[in-house]
Amino acid sequence: MVDEAHKLLEFNQQVSGSRISSRQLRWFFRNLLSTVHEYTPEDAEIVRYIEAANRWMSQLLTNLPPVTPYVKENHQRLVKQCIAIFKPLMQWFAMAQERAYELKQLSVQAAQFLETLGVIHSSDGLCWVKGQGRGFIFQHSPVYLLDTLQALLKQATDKAWLFTSATLSVGGDATIFLRKLGLTDQQFYRLASPFNYRQQARLYFSDIHSSPEQADYYPQFVDRLIAFVDQCPGRVLVLFSSHEALRKTSEGLQQHHFINRRVLRQEKSQQGDNHVRLVSAFRNDARSVLLATGSFWEGVDLSGAPLSAVVIDKLPFMSPTDPVVKLRSDYLAQHGIDSFQEVVLADAIIKLQQGCGRLLRREGDKGVIMLADPRVHRKQYGESFLHSLAAMPICESLSDVGQFFESSDDML
Repeated sequence: MVDEAHKLLEFNQQVSGSRISSRQLRWFFRNLLSTVHEYTPEDAEIVRYIEAANRWMSQLLTNLPPVTPYVKENHQRLVKQCIAIFKPLMQWFAMAQERAYELKQLSVQAAQFLETLGVIHSSDGLCWVKGQGRGFIFQHSPVYLLDTLQALLKQATDKAWLFTSATLSVGGDATIFLRKLGLTDQQFYRLASPFNYRQQARLYFSDIHSSPEQADYYPQFVDRLIAFVDQCPGRVLVLFSSHEALRKTSEGLQQHHFINRRVLRQEKSQQGDNHVRLVSAFRNDARSVLLATGSFWEGVDLSGAPLSAVVIDKLPFMSPTDPVVKLRSDYLAQHGIDSFQEVVLADAIIKLQQGCGRLLRREGDKGVIMLADPRVHRKQYGESFLHSLAAMPICESLSDVGQFFESSDDML
């Protein structure tokens, strides 16, 4: 059984690529240096060589090529430099590895590094060197894994596969997901929702006039958000497509004053215990407002903390400058496939469904979804987003929002 199957292709792409981290390399060279000092202390030349390799890695961290705009050759150049470091090492290992078992083990590891670096440098797909925390990674990501997944399904003919997710379809149509896995309509079954959206939920559109890319969009969003939250009696989850948008909104809210409202903000680096504390604070304050992005769209279950509302800052399109998105789009275009419909739009619709799905988690939940992005009405693709959401009445004004909650106080 594969749960959250809408993420299957993305997950498979992540785990199928090759990668080497600076942490692995530093561990290797630190181990090599101590082993050389123990078993071949007279070999001053190899000591100097290892120290030079460590200096190169330290300098590389401040010299990484940009991920956007992505230029593959700039990343390949750094991978090639790392390959050039390992080749002389392999020649030295050929002569020195018999001196100690530890050196022989390190020789095997060096050969594995060299092989992986070669794959990262020369394979089709994305070759990049990017920062990660205090270090960096060399990474290769394949463009498309349709053939890999289909082959896996065909090989397991004696097994039953069950793919489940609340968001496998786009506009009620699961064709895109089925086609990616080589499945048919006869292999797809839709269960009815346990929620009565017509009674339990409402949809509200803000009257922002600008588009999200315009400078005055988020000042308008802050004003509309404050007015909307004033109508909501309980918790409000505000979902953003980027940390930058979250930051702008947070700074805008700091200039205003919510009565009896606690504004919680997810920090860009927040994870682990800090993440748990953030969720706990949100659960413990029934009138809090949480500004969040990332995993809060789909990875956090707030069923123990009923929401009055979910607010979506803008339609959650992937960034067109993201190297993986661009590479995959170019690949599909070369094969005559509309990458916007197949990848960009489909991904955004599924993410919107996931975000809106945070609202109703238990049978008695009720609340309002606020969509701030005016493109949902201005652009042709807006109909695809609206058609993909569960059918629910629309609140034409903020007073309608307030009346909905006033008539439902006993249910919240």
